[in-house]
Amino acid sequence: MQSNLEEAENLIREAANTWPHKWLTRKDAEVFSGGTISARTLMNMDSDDKLQGPKGAFKLNGRVCYPVQSFADFLIERLKRSNQL
Repeated sequence: MQSNLEEAENLIREAANTWPHKWLTRKDAEVFSGGTISARTLMNMDSDDKLQGPKGAFKLNGRVCYPVQSFADFLIERLKRSNQL
C-alpha cells in the first residue's frame, strides 16, 4: 500500500507526463500545481539566491518558463520537505 506522500509524488509525475508541452510558464505553474504555488512566489524564489526555484528556467518571448520535468522535481522536493516530521 502506498503512503500519501508516494501517491502525491506519483500524481505529480503523472501530471508532468501528460502536460501538453515540454515547458510551462510561471502562470501555467499555478495551474499545474493546483494553485499550491503562485507565479509571484516563483518569481521571488528565482530572484533570491537562498531560495531556489525550479532548475532550468529560461525566457521565451519575455515570459519565464521551466522545463516540465524540472518543475515536477521541484514540486516533489518541496512536498518531501514539507512532510518531514
